[in-house]
Amino acid sequence: MTLVKAQLVPQEGGGSTITFLYNPSAISFTRTVEWKENKGSVGNNDTLPSTDYKGVKPYQVTIENMLIDTYESRSSCQSYIDALKDAVSPKQVSDATAGADGAADGGLLNRKRPLVYMFTMGSNIQLRCVVTTLTYNYTMFLPNGDPVRAMITLKLQEVDDIAAGSQGDNAGAANRQTDSRSARTPTG
Repeated sequence: MTLVKAQLVPQEGGGSTITFLYNPSAISFTRTVEWKENKGSVGNNDTLPSTDYKGVKPYQVTIENMLIDTYESRSSCQSYIDALKDAVSPKQVSDATAGADGAADGGLLNRKRPLVYMFTMGSNIQLRCVVTTLTYNYTMFLPNGDPVRAMITLKLQEVDDIAAGSQGDNAGAANRQTDSRSARTPTG
């Protein structure tokens, strides 16, 4: 069986695929369900508030203690670190703008932000995401000071198929320009 290495594949122009030297030993997935607590109580238990479902937060993925080791080749591991640093650096992108219904309206907004990636590992783990946190610790050096071993922690956040920036502040401004009470009131 062939070893398939984990990758971060850019979903937009301007980035390069990041192939991990070694697959992570563990990947943690977290998803939070939001509930709104209401004043008062429901049923026979006077101490518990009633709750309403609000929605779910995007998946948060943590990849800890990922090893980068180039000691045997006696070459610096800095190029691997630089590729990961590039994943958290803003790039010039064109985001789709949202219309009043929240869907992409065909407009483009040029801005700077880190790229959207597809995290893949094998055929079962695929997540469209942004890198929210990069932590790296150099743990071994050559006599000349070049780092040859590092431990990496990455935190990723799931994003929608619409470009990551399209739901931001500017999309809301576009929505407010086309919104009106008459547009939201059913006619009958």
